[in-house]
Amino acid sequence: MVTIKGNKGVDLSEIKSKKHNFWIGISLSNKIFTPENIKSLILFCLEHTKDKVFVWIPGRMQATNYRYFERMGRADALKKGFAEEDVCKKAIKQILNELPKEKAEKVVIANFDDACTPKYIKQREVFFRAFSEKGAFYNAIMEIIEEVILARGRWVNKDNKESLALYIIHELPLFCDGAQKIGDDTIYTVIPYPGFSKIDELEMDIIEGKKYPAITKKLNITNKVGILDISFE
Repeated sequence: MVTIKGNKGVDLSEIKSKKHNFWIGISLSNKIFTPENIKSLILFCLEHTKDKVFVWIPGRMQATNYRYFERMGRADALKKGFAEEDVCKKAIKQILNELPKEKAEKVVIANFDDACTPKYIKQREVFFRAFSEKGAFYNAIMEIIEEVILARGRWVNKDNKESLALYIIHELPLFCDGAQKIGDDTIYTVIPYPGFSKIDELEMDIIEGKKYPAITKKLNITNKVGILDISFE
């Protein structure tokens, strides 16, 4: 069972009225994403979504964690990331096989590259350019990375910290202006995730345009994303 504990960027009345399409970002390094919890989350999203549910499994991004936290070579890190993606995808397909056909058909599975639409790529460039200026946005990203590193009890040098920071930049377009699969017109604008963090605050700052107005203007956001803090019971 999934319970909503909090919300940012979306009113709960919009959830009840099924105004948004839901998407799930699977964190392959977060142990809370067990097959049982993923099934509960898919069912929760199916209950509240407008039309469809998008399940995003970014195995290629997970390789970044292995590269810099586990000090694996690039090829080995990619191999492990893709292998975990494949295992997760297989588990989700098994979950869908257990659902009624009309529900299973509403679930769209994608990996990292499946979501790299032309709009996503343009917005990602905006974030890359802002990061390169080493201003307030750069500092906010690096602060988030510092917290992640400390939480994992690791030490990473400055160059690797910046490389890890790019992980966040790769995600930001989806969290600010919705997720979409290449070849599918559906835009997914609400993501439930266990626990709020500083990255959620950053995303809201970008969407609202108050803290980083220049970045927000360049992004030309048309599908503001809402985030639900959820728990599994």
